Amino acid sequence: MPTDAEATRLFRSMIAFAGRYEVDGDKLIYYPEASWNEVWNGTTQTRLLEISWDRLHVRSAPILSPSTATTIVFSLTWDRAPGRGS
Repeated sequence: MPTDAEATRLFRSMIAFAGRYEVDGDKLIYYPEASWNEVWNGTTQTRLLEISWDRLHVRSAPILSPSTATTIVFSLTWDRAPGRGS
């Protein structure tokens, strides 16, 4: 079980949303219907998409962090599991 300080740090580092998405060239466009950051509900969130071999890299435009009020860029990278679809 995390301490209160650890739980706070984990909560501030997370992001979660659900909704439709589409791909348009190098853009991944989300339409959040439910979001940890309620300001995103009903908006359009565009991310830049890069695919290189077995790696998918997605990053946001610079945005204002809902938890720290500083400008940040979200960056997510996925690696394909070995032996799956390669």
